[in-house]
Amino acid sequence: PAILKQVALTGPKHLLEFLPQIKEATNAVVNITTGRSPHMTVEERMRPVTTFKPELASLDMGSLNFGLYPMLNRFQDFKHEWEVKHPENKGFGIQKYPQDIEKILRFSNSNSTRFEFECYDISHLYNLAHFVNQGLTRPPLFIQFVFGLLGGIVAHTKDLAYMKRTAD
Repeated sequence: PAILKQVALTGPKHLLEFLPQIKEATNAVVNITTGRSPHMTVEERMRPVTTFKPELASLDMGSLNFGLYPMLNRFQDFKHEWEVKHPENKGFGIQKYPQDIEKILRFSNSNSTRFEFECYDISHLYNLAHFVNQGLTRPPLFIQFVFGLLGGIVAHTKDLAYMKRTAD
């Protein structure tokens, strides 16, 4: 986890330590995130995608108040200081404005990167529909429903059915 945190926060140069080896040794599709950190600009978040031009990248389809702090009531033993500091931050969130999403999608159209669209709530599906209607992305769509985070849709079968029906 500490290594993953470092890679996520430091950018493309650290991805060079393992991405070329994965590409050469496997037939795997590596999904590079455009989320990374709420403290980064859109350009900083896109840098790994602009550098490596992956087949697939993740894209949050809207903003979300991201509450991880309830985990601190369930877990007591941590190896690293950041494992406590990150969840206890009640001001953490995903900030993905429509102009940010549009910018990322326009770039991806120029380098053939497709997206795994991360939808944490029903409104994210409507954002995705908007961008499909604008011609900025096209089917087939790879949509990931993310359930159970405080600030997003809960993990309940009725909510799963609602998300599926809306996505369809």
